[in-house]
Amino acid sequence: MDPMQGLSLGQFAEMFRKLQQNHSEEYYSFHLGELAPGLVGPLITSALASWSPMASPNLYIDIFMQWKDILEKPQQRGTLEGNSMGIQPYDSLLWHTWVPVLRTCVSVWNIRDCEPVINLLEIWKPLLPQWILDNILDQLIMPRISTEVNNWNPLTDTVPIHYWIHPWIPLLNTRLNENVFPIIQEKLGAALTNWHPSDRSAKLMLKPWKDALPEGSFAAFLLVHIVPKLQLCMQSLAINPHQQHLDAWNWVMDWKDMLSVLNLTSILDKYFFPRWLQTLAMWLNHNPDYNQVTEWYSGWKRMLSDELLVQPSIKDNFHKALEMMNRAVTTGQQPGAKEFVSYLTNIETNAPPPPPPPRVETMVEAVRAATQIPQGFKDLLAKRCEERGILFVPVLNKYYEAKQVYRLGSNGVQVYFDRNVVFYSQNNCSWLPVSLNRLLDMA
Repeated sequence: MDPMQGLSLGQFAEMFRKLQQNHSEEYYSFHLGELAPGLVGPLITSALASWSPMASPNLYIDIFMQWKDILEKPQQRGTLEGNSMGIQPYDSLLWHTWVPVLRTCVSVWNIRDCEPVINLLEIWKPLLPQWILDNILDQLIMPRISTEVNNWNPLTDTVPIHYWIHPWIPLLNTRLNENVFPIIQEKLGAALTNWHPSDRSAKLMLKPWKDALPEGSFAAFLLVHIVPKLQLCMQSLAINPHQQHLDAWNWVMDWKDMLSVLNLTSILDKYFFPRWLQTLAMWLNHNPDYNQVTEWYSGWKRMLSDELLVQPSIKDNFHKALEMMNRAVTTGQQPGAKEFVSYLTNIETNAPPPPPPPRVETMVEAVRAATQIPQGFKDLLAKRCEERGILFVPVLNKYYEAKQVYRLGSNGVQVYFDRNVVFYSQNNCSWLPVSLNRLLDMA
């Protein structure tokens, strides 16, 4: 009768510990630890027969921790399985008992329900030799993931792929980079063939991959599949100072958190600013209202982030616009135009404000200028002040360039009108052009 028959796992564990303690030299000299897989393996296999690893991942972990402590000693590098480097008895025990159960479990596992398997591997990872973990990942997990990714269709699948791929990144990082992510990028690129920037679903689909793909890979993907379509979209933007529709602009700028500053700068420099400057040039040739021109300039500038505004090419384009406006007002005769543009230029260049415009030298010129003031503009301001309860009265015996000066509100604001331009001075400072809405806000 076999004296070992009928012993429990606990009894075997106690026996091996006593051999190590009481007969240490013989135990290690004769590699007695190599007997363990054959002796306790059948008992462990029997215990694991009814185990459902995903449902109860912590079950039996104490048994393997116990045998890892007993068998995994530096002195007992075994020669099982014909491994020239030697294989630990503990490794052999795992390979013949635990791995077959996991193999069966993974073969019927729903790939898209990744959390149970990841949780199981994370729990058991401290007990798994690296070569066994690598074998599980390479031979059991990766083939099933690759098959599922090959069958995935980004246009018809309702569950985004990052839901069931990204959780694997800590365990499969390099493997995914080399074998899975290229397939995903190819499929995403194909799905974007007929995409238009007005469809925001593409950004929602791609955003989770910004930090998941290898460095530079995501940027390269955008350059191939997204940037050309954004370029065409920006090129289609109709620039109309009198009725500006910003849909195309907003569709492009919606990608500012995905594109690099340099990529976005390139789009603006090549596909927006040349036409923007052309529009400005045409506008300046038709004696425009320079209040509107400067507001238009400032409005576009406010639509760009600080990161974009400091880019040399963008700064250069805005500088060209200022130069065009300054050249235009030097040849024009519109009252107040030079002051508007000069004021804007000084703000842009952080220069001190310009001196007040020269006074009209003769009474004849003053009278002629005064007769050209459109009464409707002053009446409009008076009506707005009345609606808001703001004081608006002429200042007795006070004129500027033969134009009546008015007191506005109670904050020391005074105004006068020159054609369709209103100038203001606050607390006896220089006279500056101002828009009607801003003037009302200051009152």
